[in-house]
Parts: sequence; C-alpha cells; structure tokens
Amino acid sequence: MMKSGSTIKLYNQIQSTGLNMTGSNIELDVTHDGYVSVWTDWNNDGDWNDSDEQSINDMAVTVGNNILPISASTAMTGTAFWTRTRYCTNSGDCNTVTGIADDGEVEDHRIALTDLSCLPLGSQFRMVTGANSYVDNSTNEIIITPDANSQRGAFWTTDKFDLASAFRVRFGIYLGSNDAGADGVTFTLQNSPLGNNAIGQLGGGLGSQGLDPAITIDFDTYYNGASYLDITNDHTAIYDPASIPFTRIGATTHDLGNIEDGQYHEVILDWDPTTNIFTYYFDGMLKENLDP
Repeated sequence: MMKSGSTIKLYNQIQSTGLNMTGSNIELDVTHDGYVSVWTDWNNDGDWNDSDEQSINDMAVTVGNNILPISASTAMTGTAFWTRTRYCTNSGDCNTVTGIADDGEVEDHRIALTDLSCLPLGSQFRMVTGANSYVDNSTNEIIITPDANSQRGAFWTTDKFDLASAFRVRFGIYLGSNDAGADGVTFTLQNSPLGNNAIGQLGGGLGSQGLDPAITIDFDTYYNGASYLDITNDHTAIYDPASIPFTRIGATTHDLGNIEDGQYHEVILDWDPTTNIFTYYFDGMLKENLDP
C-alpha cells in the first residue's frame, strides 16, 4: 500500500458573510515519495475529459502529509462533483485519467462544495487591551483592524504554544477589496514580557514590530520599502520583527499577486518538533519549509 489517505476540500462561502474562500486543496498522506494527478468533473457531464478538469498534473509529493492547491473551474455546474486521484512512484506514469501504471493507486470520490463558518473567539484567545480589534457578533469574524486609518490590533492565545509538541494552525484571512489598502496582517509567535497583552507598531510594523523575542509571518499588502522586506506586489515572508530593518528568517519574500480581492484566503501552519521543520501554505501553495 503506497498511499494511506487523501482528503479533498472544495471551498465555497464563509457563512453569513457573502464572501468566498479562495481556492481549494487536497491533502495526501503518502508512505513513499511519488507523483499525484487529480481530476474534477466540474461540469457534471459524467467524465473528466474537458480541458480544465485536470486540477493537478503530475505534482511531486513526499513521505508524510502533503497539501496541494486545486483551482475551481469557471465552467462549474452544481455543488457536488466526482473527483479522481491517481498516485504512483514515477513521473508521467499516472497523469492521464485512465491507463496502466507500474504501481500506485486510484481513488474516485463524490465531493461537495463546503461552506465554512467562523468559530466563536472562545476562552483560548484574548484581545489586547486598548487595541482596535473586536468580534463581529453577527458572523463571529475577528476584525483585527477596522477599515480606517492609523489602526492597530491584535489577539493572542491565552496559553503559550508548547514547541515540544506538534501543531497545525489553520485559518482564513480577509484583506478587503481595496488594492491601495494597507498594511496587512501577521501570524506571530512571541515571548514578550507583556505576554498576551503585547502589541507592536502600526503601519509597516503590522502590529508585530518591536516584539522581542518573536517570529513573524506576514501577509503584507503595502510597499513600505526594503527595510520591511517588502516588494511592490502583496507578499509574505518570515522574519524577526524586533527592529527595523527586519531580519529575514525565511528563504525569501514570496509574491502573492493581489490578495485584496474581496475574498478569504486560507493559511496553514505546521510545526514538527521531531524534525524541527516549520512549514506554511497560502491558498494551498507551499511557501516555506523552514528548518530553524
């Protein structure tokens, strides 16, 4: 047995908001390195032969958990779809919807579009006193900063992460629909003396500048210059936010195009203490596989 399991998530809307979640993904747990191809019958015509129905073409996967992006088709018809996943050892062996491969597996599944909902904030998180953050009680969305100038906000876990234990954090972020907006949002791990009442500088500091010790992953929508590790397009990077210029920890600043597109975007963060590998994904795309 070469592949131990796969899960396909086809995202639709965030309940009560009228906003879509960008992209979908497939998670595969595999026991050997190999290659995967996925087809989705987007128009529900009973086959996977249409030009845009190969969602993944011969993508490499490695032992363990893999997350790969699936883009929805503009020709989508209905809310449930048949999918086919083929997995094999060698590239090019199973990237056609039918045919013989030297080894591997094939799975067909009926998958429904999934509406997501925002969970209540709960006692495991707390807002920073005096910040501009609040909870929209009609949707349970956490509004880190409202749509206004010179705002900063933050919320933290009530208890610290134990880095001796593995974790996966999965959440959606919404950055508005104004491409001239600023400045973005971060996921930050910090051990500041102020604990879960800490907050950094606003603007290009994204609420994490000045926190020390800390590691920040930003999702930045505004160009503030090279000292902030910024590029002109919306982007993401891992860095130490203690002071300007920021100290890069990750490999590079990753171009995200335009993420102020009126849609939610999924972020997945994984920490494995047995390998000391930190991994993060944006809209199902691997951005860093970092060995600190």
